[in-house]
Amino acid sequence: MATPLETSLLAFSAVGFCSIVLVMPPLRRRGSLSRIHLWFENVWLGFVLLLMLSTLACDALYSVVTFLAPTGRGGADWSPIQAARGRALLAFAIALVAAARGLYGGLRFPNTRRLEISLARWPASLDGYRIVQISDLHIGPIHRRRFAARVAQRVNVLEPDLVVVTGDLVDGTVENIGMEVEPLQSLEVPQGV
Repeated sequence: MATPLETSLLAFSAVGFCSIVLVMPPLRRRGSLSRIHLWFENVWLGFVLLLMLSTLACDALYSVVTFLAPTGRGGADWSPIQAARGRALLAFAIALVAAARGLYGGLRFPNTRRLEISLARWPASLDGYRIVQISDLHIGPIHRRRFAARVAQRVNVLEPDLVVVTGDLVDGTVENIGMEVEPLQSLEVPQGV
């Protein structure tokens, strides 16, 4: 018989799956309701992926431990159900911590890190040339126009000669997020972006 925790996890999984498969397509372009749903969708999908990976890792670790320490030689005498529940609880805890850390990292404003590079063959006339690299902003349903404006302001303060955009700049289509990235046009860069 399933425990209340197991029932709750099954319900969470079912609601998340049904939400993405059945509810998401009609909500794609419906303002704040769509944003709330996109938040739920992103968090749920990320958590499910982390849960899957942590389950695989826990099962692999369990297989190694049971192979190296079979029952009767100091190994725990757990029933298969107890062992499975223990692994599931451990996998859930690992996924929860990883999801919280990922959510925190994904929602905070990007760090600025300065790195000075000396090149032997670099022309002396270009000494002090500044390149700003922007990576993984994911501007779209979650990081929106205000976020893009803060990024542009931060970059302009650095007074770069060149801006290089790498990684995932946007999440979505031009029709849906064109206005969200518009503040990046205010980048003041002599050599361009």
